[in-house]
Amino acid sequence: MPKDSDYISKQVDKLSKDTTNNTKALTREIVELYKNQNKLSKELKSIHNQVNDISQTVNKIFDIVNNFTILLSEDDEDLEENYEFDSDQSWVPKEDDFWENDNDE
Repeated sequence: MPKDSDYISKQVDKLSKDTTNNTKALTREIVELYKNQNKLSKELKSIHNQVNDISQTVNKIFDIVNNFTILLSEDDEDLEENYEFDSDQSWVPKEDDFWENDNDE
C-alpha cells in the first residue's frame, strides 16, 4: 500500500507541475495575443484615419472641379451674351500672309 500511495503522490505532484507550467504558458500566450490585438487595433485606427483624410481630400478636389466647371459655364454664357457669333465667318490669323500677289514672283 505504501508504494501505491507514493506512486499516486508522485503522479499528483507531476500533474500539478504540468498544470502550473501549462497555465504559465497559456498566460504568456494570452499576454502575447493581447499585445498583438493592441497593435492591430492601433494599425486599423491609423488606416481608418488615413482613409478619412483621403476621403476629405477627394471631396475637396470634387468641390474645386465642380466650382471650376461652374465658372467655365458662366464664362461661356457671358461670351454668348456679349458677342454675336456668325457661323459663316471664319478668322485666320495673319490672313494676309496667305494671299500673294501674282506680281511677287
